[in-house]
Amino acid sequence: MTVAQGNLTVNPSFEDSGNVGTPDGCYVGTGHRGASLFADSRLAVHGSHSLRLTTPVENQGVGISPFPINLEKGRSYKVSIWARGRTPGLRFQLSLSGIDKDAQTFEATTDWAKYEFTGTTQDGGRRQLGLRLVSAGTAWFDLLEVVPQ
Repeated sequence: MTVAQGNLTVNPSFEDSGNVGTPDGCYVGTGHRGASLFADSRLAVHGSHSLRLTTPVENQGVGISPFPINLEKGRSYKVSIWARGRTPGLRFQLSLSGIDKDAQTFEATTDWAKYEFTGTTQDGGRRQLGLRLVSAGTAWFDLLEVVPQ
């Protein structure tokens, strides 16, 4: 598996981490004091790391926002990520600001699967991706991509 040609995200597979366990190229939000994230070298669908998110309380998980990306006005973009949950049915949200789609909620399986959606920009400019584990539990994420269509 390779990173899609034209992918706009920085560190899409969470391989780079100047501080051990913390992936480079993203901002981290706040959540419940027991919520955590970690660049995990035990499971990966691409490269040798994935991002493990743990949410102890429903809707109180840590969210990440990779560094902003530049989008062109009126262009369609495919947003995708690979995910797997420790238990089936864990819900997570993936979003990209500035497109005609709201945050998309998916249910992860216990096997790696690709989750994606496509949206069109209304305005160009710097836009923000978002990823958040909504359900209480643990899930792994890998190969986050935004690709112009």
